[in-house]
Order: sequence, then C-alpha cells, then structure tokens
Amino acid sequence: MVKSNLVTTFGRALFIAVFAGSAFEKITNFDKVTGGPLTSLMAPKLDAFISKVHELTGFDIPIPKSSYPQILLTAAVCEAFGAILFGMDIAFGAVVLIIFIIPTSVIMHNFWEAPTPQVRFINKASSNL
Repeated sequence: MVKSNLVTTFGRALFIAVFAGSAFEKITNFDKVTGGPLTSLMAPKLDAFISKVHELTGFDIPIPKSSYPQILLTAAVCEAFGAILFGMDIAFGAVVLIIFIIPTSVIMHNFWEAPTPQVRFINKASSNL
C-alpha cells in the first residue's frame, strides 16, 4: 500500500510539473500588448481553427486578433489554477485542467489538416524509394 501511495504521489507531482511549468512559461513571457513570443505560435493555429469552423458551419467566431494576448493569459491562469488545485488534491483542479485541455487540444493540434491514412502511407512508402 505504501508503494502505491508513493507511485500516486510521484505521478501527481509529474503531472503538476507539466502544467505548472507550462503556465509559468506563459506568464513569465507574457507582454500585455503583444502577448509575447507564445502568441506568435498560437495565432496561426487559432486563425486556422476559426477559418475551419467558418468553412464547415458558416458561423463566424468574433475574436479580434487584438484579444489573442488575453486568450493566452486566460489559458495560462486556468492552467496554473488547475495545477495548484490538483496539487492540493482538490477534484475541481482536474475539472479546470480538463476545461483547459479540450479547447487547447482542438485548436493547437489542427488534426483536420492531417492527411488521410492512405496519403500518409503513400508519402512514407515513397520516401523509402
């Protein structure tokens, strides 16, 4: 039983380190005018997501580019708050992290631009020739 608690505690610490470290990086590099260097990484992905939503649904998401720094700061605060609560063994911390992870995963990992499995196979096979 002691070994199980040790493994659980170690796993929780690693999990917290990932989210707290990421939040710390976002907050320390944040610039309230430009958002900092991470905004330049986020902006093209968010633009692609907004255009894909418009392409598929015809619905425009009214997010001006000037609000991208605030979106980044909100994500960083949500991530830090979730990591702190999760570290304190409060279940709401896990909920906050899930609320952070779902939209972040959809926006930042633009899976809709990935080629189909057949195209990936052809590309992989032709690179071996």
